[in-house]
Amino acid sequence: MSKMRYAFRRTLEYLDRSELRMRDSVKAISITYKSGSSEVGSRGIRRFISEHLSPVMFKNPRVQVVTDRSITVEFPRIDIYYADGEKVMMDVEFKEAKKILEDLALLTQKHKSAVNLRTDYQFLRGN
Repeated sequence: MSKMRYAFRRTLEYLDRSELRMRDSVKAISITYKSGSSEVGSRGIRRFISEHLSPVMFKNPRVQVVTDRSITVEFPRIDIYYADGEKVMMDVEFKEAKKILEDLALLTQKHKSAVNLRTDYQFLRGN
């Protein structure tokens, strides 16, 4: 096996590709799934972790992300913790990685206008 198999995932270009910018109220995300390659229901979340999680974490450095791989979990899920103490559980069993990313964006994404306003403000300030 070559050492260069996952080299692209270490590049800034790869990390910068995510469009998901989470709201300021999102404080932590917990990803829980079953270990073992035979677990069909966890296949999508494992693929999400390997393909999409690093860019999401790169774009949202203030959000704590915890992954828990266990054999005692009833079903794979993502728990989202907000600043006001609210907790939202997202069931990801039998979902594809792209669908998981879309659902996560629906629950946590900032409005496009807020992201554009911040970018425009930084551009005008010269940062």
